[in-house]
Amino acid sequence: MPLQGMLAGMNGDAYGFLLTHGGVARRRDLERCGVSGMSIARMVQLGMLIRPRVGWYCLPDVDRRVIEAVRVGGVLTCVSAAAVDGLWVLDEEKLHVCVRGNGSVFRSRTDATRYRAHDERGDVVLHWDDQAWSTSGGYALSRVAYLRHLVSCQSHRSVVSTLDSALHRGVLSDRDLGELRGSVPAVHRSIIDLVDGRAESGVESAARLGFLAAGLPFEVQVVVSEGLRVDFVIDGVIVVEVDGSEFHSGHEAFVADRKRDAFLNALGYRVLHFTYAMVLFDWETVLSTIIIVLRRERAVRAGLSPLPPFRR
Repeated sequence: MPLQGMLAGMNGDAYGFLLTHGGVARRRDLERCGVSGMSIARMVQLGMLIRPRVGWYCLPDVDRRVIEAVRVGGVLTCVSAAAVDGLWVLDEEKLHVCVRGNGSVFRSRTDATRYRAHDERGDVVLHWDDQAWSTSGGYALSRVAYLRHLVSCQSHRSVVSTLDSALHRGVLSDRDLGELRGSVPAVHRSIIDLVDGRAESGVESAARLGFLAAGLPFEVQVVVSEGLRVDFVIDGVIVVEVDGSEFHSGHEAFVADRKRDAFLNALGYRVLHFTYAMVLFDWETVLSTIIIVLRRERAVRAGLSPLPPFRR
């Protein structure tokens, strides 16, 4: 615990409570831990605590989205909670907040002195869920609880990408996934069956779903030679590599990639690279390119000419 907090009146019990409840506490929680009202006010004055809403306090290093959810009058959930948890999310522009079913008074996410205006409501998505709220006590939702909201709220591509990320990182077990599947409406369970923790990024998950929808024969994370693994192999002949949003190639990386591609071509593969933006926002181009190349490769294997004769 920071020395400044101790001097202001924070004790180990109160600090421990905050740490085990996502950095959030009610005033009564702190008082039960032996922190006086005067000490709470002093810590707010010193910046050791933030008061996003009357009666609620947060540690100053808590993620901004957590604080905004408390300010609105709920607890972070859905893609917002997944992003704070370090999972891959497709779109976190809006703040997703779990609130009690009988809740009626909600504040602006940026100013607790103002009620939510109509022009602000597009920035916040409310998830009305008494069970999740009661179980969490108004603090942090469990991972399965916020993912349950995500499954019912987001697109199939977004859901699978986030769940793939959770499995790949090892923060969601097969047992957790089974619990999640059993807790969502039956209409959403089939999408959970598509989850595959082998995907190393959300954009790979999106590509995998696209290949499934197109009926393409493919394998994921294929070891094509000792120490050499590729994102996808289509029909045993086309290697598809997907570059993440963080991909930036310097000269050395560029040379290494060209050597890698040359080696794959020498093994008999056709290598195609697609960017993050192409997979997520121009899938039609990605898919049409793969299909054209695949038809040509199949024609070659069948002993047919894949291209029209050259004419001057």
